[in-house]
Amino acid sequence: MAAPIEVVQTADFYVLVRGKHSLCPVMDEVLKLFNDADAFYYCADGDLTSSLQRRLDGAAPDERFCWNWAMTEPVRALPAAAAAAWLQPLVQGYMHVSEIAEPDGMLPPGLRLSLLSRRSRFRAGTRYRRRGVDADGCVANYVETEQVLTCGRHHLSFVQVRGSVPVFWAQPGYKYRPPPRLERDPVETQAAFRRHVDGERERYGAVHAVSLVDQTGREAVIADAYLDHALTYDCPELTFTGFDFHEHCRGLRFENVALLLAALADDVQAAGFAWADERGALCRQHAVFRVSCMDCLDRTNVVQTALARAALTAQLAKLGVATPDGLPAPVRAPFRQMWADTGDALSRQYAGTGALKADFTRTGERRWTGLMRDGVNSANRYYLNRFRDAGRQAAIEATLGRPPPARAEPLDEDSSSDADEPDGAAAVERVRQLLLDCQRLLVPDSAVVLGAWGLIDADADAADAADDELDTILVLTADSYYVACYDEAADRVVSYQRVPLLDLQAVELGPLEASRLSRAARPPCLRLSYEISGEAGYFHLLRATPLRFFNNVAVSAGSAEERVETLRALAAALVGAADAAGHQSVTQRNSPERTAPASDDFLIDSAGIIARSASPAGRPPPAAGPLAAAEGSYKRRRSSGGGVG
Repeated sequence: MAAPIEVVQTADFYVLVRGKHSLCPVMDEVLKLFNDADAFYYCADGDLTSSLQRRLDGAAPDERFCWNWAMTEPVRALPAAAAAAWLQPLVQGYMHVSEIAEPDGMLPPGLRLSLLSRRSRFRAGTRYRRRGVDADGCVANYVETEQVLTCGRHHLSFVQVRGSVPVFWAQPGYKYRPPPRLERDPVETQAAFRRHVDGERERYGAVHAVSLVDQTGREAVIADAYLDHALTYDCPELTFTGFDFHEHCRGLRFENVALLLAALADDVQAAGFAWADERGALCRQHAVFRVSCMDCLDRTNVVQTALARAALTAQLAKLGVATPDGLPAPVRAPFRQMWADTGDALSRQYAGTGALKADFTRTGERRWTGLMRDGVNSANRYYLNRFRDAGRQAAIEATLGRPPPARAEPLDEDSSSDADEPDGAAAVERVRQLLLDCQRLLVPDSAVVLGAWGLIDADADAADAADDELDTILVLTADSYYVACYDEAADRVVSYQRVPLLDLQAVELGPLEASRLSRAARPPCLRLSYEISGEAGYFHLLRATPLRFFNNVAVSAGSAEERVETLRALAAALVGAADAAGHQSVTQRNSPERTAPASDDFLIDSAGIIARSASPAGRPPPAAGPLAAAEGSYKRRRSSGGGVG
């Protein structure tokens, strides 16, 4: 077998050679893109970029799916007659053609089933490096899949599309399953959402959006955003169906996809399909199903297979070669094979491995061997995302004629050691999004949110003074404050507690009392003491993180003075909210373990709420005094908070 063709750059031009050469990393990845997988297709006497229906309408090649569009720009600048002979659209995706053999003669001869998946060149890329929508309304991993049934002179086509959830979102970081996050405000997102859906309606007619994203857990933020923007779009030509795939199909019960298909049966019939013979179009497809999950790979392929089976059954019935009860036996195996192969091919192009859940698509059954294979593929996807996707992304950008990034990313596993350093902007956005998510999750819609803070639990029996990782979120409303415990490993809020401001007894600020044997610096802390059903002795003990927010703008708070200022601002907000809620302040007394009251220090009144004394002009506020870690008056007890799934 001949060696694959490679491209080697000479002084000022490219030449084609055979064999192995030492090339730059990006060029190596470009060659792998073309040589290591059967991913690109062309037709010498036809147009693979356009569906049957678009070709019947006389449409020009669809530039969305023409991956050599940038390469052929100089040719397209020539007069049309001169350029025509040189323009050959190149499609990335997958194509499968099956001749249906029928030994018993029950089906007509020449029956052929074809499947063509076309990947869009817009917002193209790898799994974790391309998510969501862009400002032009183009989404990541957008694929148009056309299933064509040929019977003699008759050609029947059914088109579906898949694509990332059309909102601004991402999954940054190197965790095994990075948590998704929304990236822009709802107004900007709605504009991009509208551009995307408007384009789909213009090309396909009505749009049936099917969301398979989990409606609970870490994916819920994406599922909720998708639904919210669909409702805001408010158009009868956009219908939305949410189906929590993992919830309905847990325990290998993939047959429950039939529940979704039953709910969509009328929509499938109304959408129709394109049908043509030598005389031209006989009928048209009036709507398209847009199916999506987080990756638009595994779950999406299972559901698109089910929709395609329903359409194929209807087409065979229309031709009079089968009953509408199901696929004839000779058609079932080729049908399953082509859809499973398509899922594997699209998964390799986006995530680097074959599809998960492919055993169900191939056999109609979910088995434990398939589950084990999925585990291996999941681990491989993590490796590729961590070490190889930067190079693959650079190759895709080079192929599509896009400029390289301003800062080169590592292309292999020998990348620089700072690859593990968290991205500052991503960390800021993650904290900001976490605060917003907690407000939406914990606070009733009718409540007025006064502020939210990311903090550290400083409880003396569990805290590490050197630990600066956020693990607590405090949300302040007009009548209560909420304290949520955040588990970074699970990336979820595991419990929370609501404390009415009228139950707040004391707010104390100062450094935590250290052991007499320790010379370590004592971090500034805020202690919020409260009562439950009239019984005192409960408190929250909190420290500041190195990051604080003012009007959604992140500000560094690395020094001890800056962290004290963060806690002072929080304490002042609590006092102001408590006063507004009707808490009665009486006389003042000093905080425990403190010296005489200072001019601008926080003081505690006999009712428990801190107050601020006037500061003489020009005199700076002194440092806060130490807080006792465990006094007799503080029982160090906490009420049990509510759990959050």
